[in-house]
Amino acid sequence: MHSLALRSLLFQHPQAITQTFIPLPEALTIKEVVSSFPHDHFIFLIKGKEAPSFRVAFGVEKSWAANHYESKKACIEAIEAECSETVYGGFAFPARKDSQEWVSWSQGRWVLPKVEWEVDPTGVRVTIRSTSFSKTLVDSIMCVSPEMNSKWSRMSDHPNKEAWSTMIDKATALIKGTSLEKVVLARKTVFLSQGMPPKNPIASVIPENFKGHVLCVQNESGEQWLSFSPESLYIREGGHIHTESIAGTSRLDDDVSLYTDKNKSEHEYVTRMILKQLEPLTKGLCHCDDSDVLKLTHIQHLWTKISADLNEGVKDSELIHALFPTPAVCGTPTKAALTIIPELEPFDRGLYTGIAGIISPQKTHLIVNIRAALFQDNKAILYAGAGIVSGSEADSEWDELESKITLYLRQLNAHVS
Repeated sequence: MHSLALRSLLFQHPQAITQTFIPLPEALTIKEVVSSFPHDHFIFLIKGKEAPSFRVAFGVEKSWAANHYESKKACIEAIEAECSETVYGGFAFPARKDSQEWVSWSQGRWVLPKVEWEVDPTGVRVTIRSTSFSKTLVDSIMCVSPEMNSKWSRMSDHPNKEAWSTMIDKATALIKGTSLEKVVLARKTVFLSQGMPPKNPIASVIPENFKGHVLCVQNESGEQWLSFSPESLYIREGGHIHTESIAGTSRLDDDVSLYTDKNKSEHEYVTRMILKQLEPLTKGLCHCDDSDVLKLTHIQHLWTKISADLNEGVKDSELIHALFPTPAVCGTPTKAALTIIPELEPFDRGLYTGIAGIISPQKTHLIVNIRAALFQDNKAILYAGAGIVSGSEADSEWDELESKITLYLRQLNAHVS
């Protein structure tokens, strides 16, 4: 199924204002939808790691913005007061640096889309809030050309391996000499495509039938963000919340390396913080499963599932304020880590380690923006991070960064130039 089938979804019900379900003879895949993304439109696609279904939002009917980290709670409160439908969006990581890389992306943005698809194995539920935009979208999809496979060359790491070692030494010295217990430090790796810039780069990067979270966002400048995150910030269904503690990493099936004291303490920091932050918002004790192992394509993590009933009247604005950012992407204590990260890292994280997803009165699902990449023209920027605690070693943490971008390396068909 290609762009002709996607166009037919819009042609069948061009005047629909309410939801209409369109059955399909075969399941529509994420790769097929992404391959037909029209350029120069806001597009947001999200799939949960357990779900066979996914959602796609096109265009902006109404939006809410947070221009700085401190305004994120007010932004969500405005959505809660003004909108009873599903909105799509997210917040960037709060510790920012001056950067030209992220000029076309905002600190926080949430959108009620003009056109919305809810795709499951049997068909698509279509909501069209703007018939004129729907027709524009049809024309845009008609103009999408097939994506050619591009090869990419690895150009640079920021920091490079030597600077990374220095950065880890500074972090471990701070952990020994201050109240800082853990800090998550990141690296960006820049790739360039060979030949003509790909028109829709993420289409060639998304693997078939990927079972984890998938997040694709395109802004009006045509820049694209992609995340294969294993981690939800939380899922709220009515008055019940599900969240998870994911920290501590090793290569797949290397259980000896997974259960080191370093990994266990790193995971404990995250679990402890989540429980502490949820305590005043929930009824009684949270249900916390024993630590398990989350196995992904190339790596595995220590994993604890957490669930609880919320106190009456607790809203998403309070949950986001309490849980974001987590020690899994920032550190412990949070304020100390947020101060240290921009001092040590040589780049602006932007959307990386921020959050993104959907919010509605009935259900909210927010994922943590990790295992991620930013695509700009002929450039792909891959982001990866590692939790640094007392006893962390620079070489092993560098190897962890490499493990975390393995999926991208394979899909980009990249080689080191």
